[in-house]
Amino acid sequence: MTNTVQFNTVENFIKKLAANGEFPVDTATKLKTRGIVLRDSTDFVRAEVPATISGEKKLLTANGKKLAGIQSFVGQSLEKGHNQVISHIRLGYATDAASGKEAALKYVNDDAGVPAGLKNAQLIIKQNGKIVVDLPATDFIAPAKDGDSSFVALSGFAVIKEETPFDIVLDFPEGTNLGADKHYVEVSLKGMGTFER
Repeated sequence: MTNTVQFNTVENFIKKLAANGEFPVDTATKLKTRGIVLRDSTDFVRAEVPATISGEKKLLTANGKKLAGIQSFVGQSLEKGHNQVISHIRLGYATDAASGKEAALKYVNDDAGVPAGLKNAQLIIKQNGKIVVDLPATDFIAPAKDGDSSFVALSGFAVIKEETPFDIVLDFPEGTNLGADKHYVEVSLKGMGTFER
């Protein structure tokens, strides 16, 4: 099997981070001895947000559980050996009359389907006091292409590292009103991850 250009680029990027001491010694050693594999990975969280909101809304909680259709994270950190190299992000939106529907809805990210209040928010991912991503939500709202609302490519890689707490936050402008009904957001982080064998 031949690796793709993307795979080789991410593999070299991960090796450079390891050589610079960016990962725990155990992970760096396993990278050299093939005790860790690199594979496609998409992590996500879906959460309900209030109709009227101002300021930061954290989408992850320390005691959050990995739940099918709701979130792929366990709490606010990645497991040992799992480092996520993010190349694409998708910000999705859904609405419903009822609460607790995170896993039951279809999320869209096309311009026409997302309310202005969400478009005007800021998507922030921070870890260990450092900003990993800090961009306007509109950067991740894509025009629908043949009915497909897709991921938006970053211009470079962003990395969430193993066993270190991180936050995924939407920072809403003062007095944001998303309208009637219940509102849901989805943040999906696509790229490649390291995983222990």
